Amino acid sequence: MAKISYGRSVKPVVKNNARTRRHMRRMLEAIECRKIEEILAAQFGHELPVRSAELNRAEICCKRVTCNRVSKATETETEYHKQIMAGAAKYPDYRMNSQFTKVCNEAGRQIHAVQKKCRFGNN
Repeated sequence: MAKISYGRSVKPVVKNNARTRRHMRRMLEAIECRKIEEILAAQFGHELPVRSAELNRAEICCKRVTCNRVSKATETETEYHKQIMAGAAKYPDYRMNSQFTKVCNEAGRQIHAVQKKCRFGNN
């Protein structure tokens, strides 16, 4: 009598894409690395490095340190804020550079002070 199984196919579907190939390659490299570490530890009499158990995403989220959102929003002494304030302090000196000053006449109109090239001759 034949055994009938429901819910799974006889041959499981295996994705053969770059992601699965990369994971398989890295898994094999990790296994080889652990074997080499065991051999070296046995030869030199050292203890194997303790491997921490990998946590899933929910456990990582639960262990994450939380902070008060109000204090985070109102706090201005962050590294990013210090960089912005340092750049803002340099800005007036940067704008006073002669490169950015406008040449204006008495009426306040900007003068375009670029000499035009002559069409004829070498002047």
